[in-house]
Amino acid sequence: MRTAREGVLGARISIAAPDAVDFGTFHRATGAAFALLHRVEEAICAPRQGSSIRLICEGLLGAADLDGHLGGRENHEARELCETLRAVGERASAAWDGGGRAGGGQDRRGQNGRGQDGRGRVHAGQDGGVPRFDPREAVKCWAAERASALLAARGLTRHVLNAGGDLRLRSDAGAGAAWRVRLAHPPVTGGLLATLEIREGAVATCQTAERAASVRAPATGPGATGLTQVTVTGPDLARADLHAAAAMAQPTTARARAWLDRLAAATPYQALSVDTRGRIHATSGLAGLIRLEGEPAAGGSGQGTG
Repeated sequence: MRTAREGVLGARISIAAPDAVDFGTFHRATGAAFALLHRVEEAICAPRQGSSIRLICEGLLGAADLDGHLGGRENHEARELCETLRAVGERASAAWDGGGRAGGGQDRRGQNGRGQDGRGRVHAGQDGGVPRFDPREAVKCWAAERASALLAARGLTRHVLNAGGDLRLRSDAGAGAAWRVRLAHPPVTGGLLATLEIREGAVATCQTAERAASVRAPATGPGATGLTQVTVTGPDLARADLHAAAAMAQPTTARARAWLDRLAAATPYQALSVDTRGRIHATSGLAGLIRLEGEPAAGGSGQGTG
C-alpha cells in the first residue's frame, strides 16, 4: 500500500491506497487532501486574529456575516453540520454552548443571530461570556470526510483515510475486495474485539478515556453511561462520530443501547458497543458485516486493511 501521514487537527492522519495507483496521482491527491485539512485547522481549530471563528467566539461577528471573512466558507459548512446535529438532539460536541468555556449569560441576539450594545458592537451574550457557536470539537471527522471526497475526486477512488482511529473507506464502484477493519477490545490490552468488512463507508469509535471531557448528554449535561466504547459505521464519518459520542453521552447503558437500536432501525448507521463488564451489543444491521474475535491483535481503536 502507498501511504502518506501528517499530524493535523490534533490527530495523526494517514492515507493509504493500493500500490497500483500511480505515484504522481497519489502524491498530488494526498497533498491536496492534507492542504484542505491544514486549512480547516487554521480557520477553525487554531484561528488567527481576524478569522471568522475567532470573531464569532469573541462575539464580534454573527453567523449571517461569515461571507468574506477568513475561513468563512469552512465555518458555514461546520455550522450547517452542527445545526443538523442539534436538530436531532445530538449536542455531543458542545458546539452550541461555547465548547465548555466558562462564563455566560442570557443570549440577547436578534433575528440576525447577533446582539448589539449602545455603540453598535456585536456581542454573543449579556455579559460577553459564552459564544453561541463553537464547532471546534466536532470538526476532525467532518474535515476528514471532506478530505476523503477530495481524494476520490483526484483519482484515489480506493483508499482508507485514518483520522486518529476513525476511518473513511472508499472502493472503486463494483470492484475490489471489501476493507477489513479490526476493532480493538478496550478492556483487553492488545485484544481484538471484532473485524468489520466494509466496501464503502465510515467507522468511528468513541471511547471513555478519549471523550470523557467533551461528551455531553443531549439534555442533561455530562453523560454517565456504563459503556467503555461505541463504534458506529455508516455512510458519513462526521455523523458516525457524533452518533458514537451521543451514545456515550446517554445516562445509562440500557438507554445508550436502546438509542443505538433506534438509530440503526431508522438510518443507515449501525453500532457495536462494549460495557464496563466487557459485554458486547451489536445492532441488527451489523450481522452481515461483523465477526467477533478472541485472538490478540495490535492496533488502535480502528485499523483498515485491504
